[in-house]
Amino acid sequence: MMLPILHSITVVAGLTGSAQAGPVLSCEISVLSGTPLYEVVGIAEGTPGITGRYTLSVRKTVGGNISVSQQGGRFTIESSGRVVVSRSFVSANERGDIQASLVLTGMPSASDGEKSFDCFAEG
Repeated sequence: MMLPILHSITVVAGLTGSAQAGPVLSCEISVLSGTPLYEVVGIAEGTPGITGRYTLSVRKTVGGNISVSQQGGRFTIESSGRVVVSRSFVSANERGDIQASLVLTGMPSASDGEKSFDCFAEG
């Protein structure tokens, strides 16, 4: 069952190849509403075969209480040009602020060193 999108942000700034090529790695964070949980989804997009590492951090603040979770690992962009790198679930029972950050580190080409960038969503 697909949940409606509460908030989504796409960042196209990221790792680039040659001056003629567009971005070869970008990220997206979607927060999907549901009951009793929100689902935070981190997605890497780019040239198929690009590999790298990711860290998804999710922070929820309700009143004076703060909940923080962090996930990380490796990814490879699939033939479709995208891959879900991480999913995190946050309680939707109480109103509060949700902040999510997805950091991708990868190599746009064999001649380049590793580069990192960050997507950030707030809702």
